[in-house]
Amino acid sequence: MKKKTSIFIGIVLLAAGLCFAGYSMLHPEASFPWSNRITFLLYGVYIWLVFDFLLVIPLFRREQTSAGSLAASLLYLFMAITFFAMEVTDTEEADVFTILRGFVVSGALDMAVQHARRWFKSRHA
Repeated sequence: MKKKTSIFIGIVLLAAGLCFAGYSMLHPEASFPWSNRITFLLYGVYIWLVFDFLLVIPLFRREQTSAGSLAASLLYLFMAITFFAMEVTDTEEADVFTILRGFVVSGALDMAVQHARRWFKSRHA
């Protein structure tokens, strides 16, 4: 993905998030049909998307010529499963840690997919 495209998508996501936050502040009676835990996990995923499109893709991600590592992919996948299990087994009410776990789970899944994709590409090249 080109840097300009990534930054444009990130700015659109950031603007949509700010509009959503403004709307939700003015309409506290509105709610989602699911629990706060799912809502906070989705907030974490959304924050990861904005972070990924605004910072990671334009600044840090370059086309990787090296082969991906299947071990790294499995490690990231294990990390995502562990943090998701921590969230599922947590008995307390959803809080800021739920948002952070959503962020970590989506980031770990993203990294696992990237490593696996590069590993498969190197095997079939």
